[in-house]
Amino acid sequence: MTPPRFLLVNPTDGPESEYGALSRSGAELPQLGLAAVASALDLVGFHATIRDAHIQGLTERSLIDAIRQGGFRVVGFSVYITTMAKTFAYAAAIKRELPDVIVCVGGPQVTLAPQRFRTDTIDYIFIGEADESIVDFAQALADGRLPGGIEGVVGLTEPLPDAGLPLRLVKDIDALPPIKLDKWYPLDRFYPAIHIRGKTVVNVVSARGCPYKCTFCAAAEVNGRRVRTLSPATFVDLLGYYASIGISSFIFYDDTFSLNRKRTLEICREIMTRNLKIEWKCFSRVDAVDPELLERMRDAGCYCITFGCESLNDKTLSLLKKGFTVQQCIDGIAQATDAGIITCASFMIGLPGETEADLRSTIRAAAASSLSQALFPVFEPYEGTPIYDLCHTTGKWIVDPRYRNNLLQNQESVWVPDTMSRETVESLAQEAFSTFYLRPHTIGVMSRLVWPLPIERKIRLVRAGFDYFVMNRLGRKNKAAGSRYR
Repeated sequence: MTPPRFLLVNPTDGPESEYGALSRSGAELPQLGLAAVASALDLVGFHATIRDAHIQGLTERSLIDAIRQGGFRVVGFSVYITTMAKTFAYAAAIKRELPDVIVCVGGPQVTLAPQRFRTDTIDYIFIGEADESIVDFAQALADGRLPGGIEGVVGLTEPLPDAGLPLRLVKDIDALPPIKLDKWYPLDRFYPAIHIRGKTVVNVVSARGCPYKCTFCAAAEVNGRRVRTLSPATFVDLLGYYASIGISSFIFYDDTFSLNRKRTLEICREIMTRNLKIEWKCFSRVDAVDPELLERMRDAGCYCITFGCESLNDKTLSLLKKGFTVQQCIDGIAQATDAGIITCASFMIGLPGETEADLRSTIRAAAASSLSQALFPVFEPYEGTPIYDLCHTTGKWIVDPRYRNNLLQNQESVWVPDTMSRETVESLAQEAFSTFYLRPHTIGVMSRLVWPLPIERKIRLVRAGFDYFVMNRLGRKNKAAGSRYR
């Protein structure tokens, strides 16, 4: 039996699908999940190829042509909530012209809502992390067997329990092959967000899983609550590999990079011991940092931290089960600023139960803090997250031709809290950006932060600001592309 060849597809439309009027500021980076799956297949001798729909201009026609030319037996899609519609369209096109090709789907949205993918154009769905299940799947095909009874995989004819399937998670991620993105993607065609330093930037992950219970987030539902980590040496080996091919700027995509203080210090020590001259940005929580740790992170190359604050209202933080207070937000941001690290924070606009007064309080507090940068996305409830059910009792989904929501299953509807109209929510999001970025302090900070950026990112930053603060206000910027940033 000829070993099956796999074509793995990221069906993204790029930053336009999420960023809307701020799309020029967004990133298009290699999809790490697909690279992990491809690396796992490659390790045991199976052929895999990855295509990014946005970067590589993949249409339904060119996808069919690629499948034929490459002799691919299996096509797999990594699906996020923003890419469901495109995935279904691709799958339907494949089945129309190449009905014998096996179509598989995996990724966060499949794990969160597998029942939505039980269609006659999709043959198999993968639940949880697919690094190991994809190898079992490929081996079954290579042996001439139907890939049934594989943990974490459900076929079209197999029953799907009402309660869903348990996640299949990799117990020891340190034993997985390293994800070397240059093997799978044309790295020179990808680009980071406008505030990221470095000419060529690579995104990396050193841990999977999240122990926190934030009600709006799906991280634990997708990757489990038990945190599994690469050893500091293994992780820095990967950074060293990238440094050896000329890459010196990184985004650490762990949900909370500084979750384990001891391990974080060990990674920093390993970077400095090896004398790696790198810069990196990470994501963390305000209650997972302290002055000594921040200084070590800075010394090891950390120049920016994004904190997921979500609100500066204690009532709302409690509702979201963030596990910290407004004062801890202010203190954590101040500590990072004092350590010489650029600080960014995200605040969601239009959360359940929040009033206009609550939001304006958050906006004022963010503007008065020592934050260097801030994001104010409109809140959208994700199916499969704990807050989704709460949204049924604290608001409603509406259909209105003025709005489009790319983040929910029903692309024609948007969620509106009982406390505000959608117009008010979007107006407050615009007010938040204006209040924060048009104040003299932020203008001064941003002018200093822009200096180390590559020229291409400087140009994008200026154009993104013009799009948002001028064209968007004049109604001349197409808002249909996304609803997160109006």
